[in-house]
Amino acid sequence: ISQLRQVGGTSAAAMVAFTLPADTGTKEYLEKSKLLLSLEAGLEETLQHCMSKAEQGQSTDAVRYLATWLMRNNPKHSAGALKKLEAHREAVQQRAEKEAAKEAAIQRKAKEASEVLRKLDGTSIQLSHEHGELDLRIDLSPATQATC
Repeated sequence: ISQLRQVGGTSAAAMVAFTLPADTGTKEYLEKSKLLLSLEAGLEETLQHCMSKAEQGQSTDAVRYLATWLMRNNPKHSAGALKKLEAHREAVQQRAEKEAAKEAAIQRKAKEASEVLRKLDGTSIQLSHEHGELDLRIDLSPATQATC
């Protein structure tokens, strides 16, 4: 499947041809070509750029910035871009691992709290937190709700 896309602004337009190989699946092609990784990294850079410009009270053309970033950071034409994409991939994996660890810790604490509440003989428990203490009174009868 061959397609042509017009890229650029009103003053200068370039025609770029690209081909999606018919013998491989789209997902495999996108992973092998690092297109999704490049786009993700480019979108993050574009967002940071736009936020920085907005904080300075300036406007920016996000689409043009992204297009320029993608052209300058094409891993097929730049070893530095390939290294940058690999660093981005590692950072994304580390963030995902940290988020998964946080979620697992939250689930573990919720399970522990649930078990403590099930074993409570009384109706009052005192919880400590870094911002102070909380006196939580819980009536475990089915007709009432927890109150703080």
